[in-house]
Amino acid sequence: MAYFASTPKYKTQEAHEEYAEDQLQDCHFVYEDPDNEEQPGAFLSEYILHILTSHLSTISGRVRVDELVEFGKPGYLTAPALAATAASQALQALTGFHKHHKVSHIPLV
Repeated sequence: MAYFASTPKYKTQEAHEEYAEDQLQDCHFVYEDPDNEEQPGAFLSEYILHILTSHLSTISGRVRVDELVEFGKPGYLTAPALAATAASQALQALTGFHKHHKVSHIPLV
């Protein structure tokens, strides 16, 4: 929401919904450059990086997560997937997805 507040073209709810729908299209919100078919940069988008850094900053020094300490452990795959799920849920909420779909399970991106 801070992004919308700082960007004049996103002042209306309709603009928020349009932006969110565009980001959800082909999971654009996950990629740094979704138009680059060779190297789109999966899990390097602004959304994913903000979610991951916020979470890691919050738990830093409080919780040791061994899976994030050693490269190749399951946490290296799980953390970005959970961040993508959080971003997906936030964008779906902006589009009114839950109002238009009876959902018992929302698929992972």
